[in-house]
Amino acid sequence: MLPDHESYLRAITQPTRLYIPSQVLGSIPSDVKKGVYAWWFRNIPPDVPVDGTVVADDRHLLYIGTGPVSPTSKSNLRERLRSHVSPDASRSTLRKSLGCILEFPFEITRKSKNNLHYGLGECEARLSQWLEKNARVSWAAHPSPWELESYLIKRLALPLNVDENGHCEFACRLHERRKALFAEARAKLGE
Repeated sequence: MLPDHESYLRAITQPTRLYIPSQVLGSIPSDVKKGVYAWWFRNIPPDVPVDGTVVADDRHLLYIGTGPVSPTSKSNLRERLRSHVSPDASRSTLRKSLGCILEFPFEITRKSKNNLHYGLGECEARLSQWLEKNARVSWAAHPSPWELESYLIKRLALPLNVDENGHCEFACRLHERRKALFAEARAKLGE
């Protein structure tokens, strides 16, 4: 029997502690492999809607994710969070979205054959600094986090979640903006 999603909804929306991004990896006990994480923000760009979002410690819950992402995924909670706190947007949908929203002068470059990302130098460092100043992270262990994520996206206002969030107009626009940015980058590379 799966755990009660409502109790996990409360655990996610009423966190006991919010962690600075650079400290979140150290907060997860080594025996916890599966869970849902939540990203909380302040100093949010004005075009990001916050009406209806959950607020804790003067920060708005705008994005959730899971580790692993599916029953067959080889990643875990710590690895998924590492992808968001590491200065490499190619591994993080959250970093890609924030780069679009914040309109940092990112340069899209090719890292490998199939992987486009924001330039690694100054731009990724600026995004990491912005996250460190404005974002906090919480998490909750869960045996089937991919199922809980779907439930939470349907129940909460999460404008930075682009997958499974067709009911959020901003998330749909953000998804289209990201697609256009990457199409433009591919065109510049002659693809």
